[in-house]
Amino acid sequence: MQKAALSKLITKAVQGTFDPQICKRYIREFNFGTAPNSDDIYALALKFLNQNETEISISYIIASLDANKDHNPTFHLAKTMVFSLSEEFERNQGSMYKQKQNDLKKYVAMIEKGIQKSETDIMEFKNEIKKLESESSGFFSKLMNKNKDRIAELQTAIPSEGDKLERNKNELKKVTYLAQIEEYMKVLSLVMEVITFPSRYSWVFKA
Repeated sequence: MQKAALSKLITKAVQGTFDPQICKRYIREFNFGTAPNSDDIYALALKFLNQNETEISISYIIASLDANKDHNPTFHLAKTMVFSLSEEFERNQGSMYKQKQNDLKKYVAMIEKGIQKSETDIMEFKNEIKKLESESSGFFSKLMNKNKDRIAELQTAIPSEGDKLERNKNELKKVTYLAQIEEYMKVLSLVMEVITFPSRYSWVFKA
């Protein structure tokens, strides 16, 4: 067991498959001593899962299987989590979103840009209205007729853009949630695959 723990098979598989930003979320430095006990680590994984701390729970699953790749309770927990996450993904129309946008994280970034643009546009519309209203009074009152049409146009555009902003915020919330579920499933599925089909990850087991 110590040899498996020292080689950190699952950690190496995750690090060799996912980019550093993702690895940072799931590979954590734990001090379990020289002889880590997978039963104890599994209990921590279960504890954090019950507290809805899925990311931390996955970290402990990885640590448990690093200590003992044949620890069945941990493997079964990973399998159960993938099944539950898949059901949650489907309940939230994950497949429908994947048909439209294969890369959910890129879609999240696109929505965020849309939100930023709407917020900027609304601010600019309001500033322009203030400017036009100031030009339509006092010395600049002769511009009133010229500006009132533009002011009316902007006043119509603001709520329209506001509706668009709200739709994008709701969409962002949904897609961010789905992207997170998908990431959980990918990491856990890799963990299971390394153990179930070790020949596919010979480079890990040679380490």
